[in-house]
Amino acid sequence: MSYHRVLQISDTHLLESPGAKFFSQDVDANLVSTLNAVNSSGPFHLVILTGDISQDGSAASYQRVSDMLDNMEFENLIAIPGNHDDPSTLSKFLPITSCVLPPWIIIPLDSHWPHHVEGRLIEDELNRVQSVLDDIELSPEIRFVSVAVHHPPHFNCAAPNCTLAEPEALLKLTRHDAVRLLISGHVHDDYTHQVGATLFSTCPSTCIGFDHNPAGHRTTNLPPGAIIYDLHDDGSVSRRAVYARKQSDPSGSSIAN
Repeated sequence: MSYHRVLQISDTHLLESPGAKFFSQDVDANLVSTLNAVNSSGPFHLVILTGDISQDGSAASYQRVSDMLDNMEFENLIAIPGNHDDPSTLSKFLPITSCVLPPWIIIPLDSHWPHHVEGRLIEDELNRVQSVLDDIELSPEIRFVSVAVHHPPHFNCAAPNCTLAEPEALLKLTRHDAVRLLISGHVHDDYTHQVGATLFSTCPSTCIGFDHNPAGHRTTNLPPGAIIYDLHDDGSVSRRAVYARKQSDPSGSSIAN
C-alpha cells in the first residue's frame, strides 16, 4: 500500500525579534528542535502549518519560519492563519492553497476572525470544501479529503474560545464518506477522536503545551512537538506524534489562546 507522508506543525508563535521568548520559551529554538526531531522521518510530501505561526503577525517572524523550513526536505507547503496571525502578511511569505496528493486533496481553511480568539469560517471557505465534495464522484484523481483549519470544530474543552464559533456547517461536511481527516491546531495539545469515517486530530505546539481541564487552562510540561500522518491510498490514515527536548518547565501558568 502506498501513502503520502504529511508533517503538521502548529502554534509556533514566533516573534519579530530572533530569540524572543513567549511563556518563557525561546520559540525559535523550540521550532528548530522540533524540525530536527522530525527530520529523520522525511522526506515529506507535504508540510502544513496550522496557524499561530507568528505571535505578533510580523513579517520578520514569517520570514524566519520560511528560512527554517528551507533546511527540511519536502515537496509541498501549506500555511493557514490562526487568531494571532496577520493573514495578509503571512500570505506574502508562505503559501495558502490546496494540495493534491492523489488520491487525496488537502484543503486549508482560514478561520481567522479579527479581534477574536475563537475562530469563524465564512461561507466562501465552506464552499471550497463543498465544491470538492460535489465533484468528487466525477474526479478520477481525488477520492479522499483532508481538511486543515486552525480552530478545531469541537474539542474536549468547555471554553468557547478553544473552538470554531458555529461549527455545525463544517461538521456537516465531515459526514461525507470522502472526508477522512480533519486536522487543527490552536489548543496546543495532542488529541484524536473518530467520528464516522473522519479522524479529528489536534497538534501539540512547538511553543508550550496547554491543559484543558475544567478548573481552567494552565500550561503543562508537554514538550515541543509535531504530528506525522501517512495518508494511504485506501483512505486510511496513520498518525504519530514526535516530540523534541523541552526547555525549562513553566507549567502551572494561566494561559489564554
